[in-house]
Amino acid sequence: LLLWIGFTVGMPPLVSTPSELHVSVPSQVLVTAVQPNSAAAQAGLVVGDVIDGFESATDIQSFTRARRGEQVSLVVHRGGESLTLQATLGVDATAPLGIGIAEATVIKVNPLTALRLAVIETGRMIGAMGSFLKDLAVGLFTSARLAEGVTGPVGIYQVTGQAVQLGFVYVIQLAAMISLNLAMINLLPIPGLDGGRAAFVLLEAIVGRRAIHEHHEALIHAIGFWVLIL
Repeated sequence: LLLWIGFTVGMPPLVSTPSELHVSVPSQVLVTAVQPNSAAAQAGLVVGDVIDGFESATDIQSFTRARRGEQVSLVVHRGGESLTLQATLGVDATAPLGIGIAEATVIKVNPLTALRLAVIETGRMIGAMGSFLKDLAVGLFTSARLAEGVTGPVGIYQVTGQAVQLGFVYVIQLAAMISLNLAMINLLPIPGLDGGRAAFVLLEAIVGRRAIHEHHEALIHAIGFWVLIL
């Protein structure tokens, strides 16, 4: 549902490329960071702005480096509005504008097509998360280390703050990713989760009777739950 809403209002795909989704849309340059006291900050650029007229990071880097020390006009899209900002570029060859940028491909389609894309994207997300969970399990059992990319509540809070800065559609992306991730983890055969309870039901169906006393099963689930939240 979240991905369907995202593709209906306009959202970059999380794990797929436009060609994999069989759509053709140009890339956009998204502002992901603004250096304090930079030309961008003084011009009024903010995180989440989309700079018009450029399709890649290389395009805007070449444009600004060729005009160091000059005043340039930048058309940005912000919250459904188009703004024209005047920026006096610095003389620094590395970052004359002073922004962090990312290339984003925003897909906006009709509700029926959005439903099809949401199904495809969900399938690809499940595959990506399955690979990550496999790597996580391998890392835990072989080196007793968590895989890179694992984060806790503090990390989720920070990522949420970044998504809010970038815009509403990125909050939708994050919510969809977290929801799907939690759903997949909940299905793992771990005591305390729904997957753990399903494993006991499956064991009972195979054996033909309750293999573990109800009281002991409840205790196992309680221990598993406390281990998970620690």
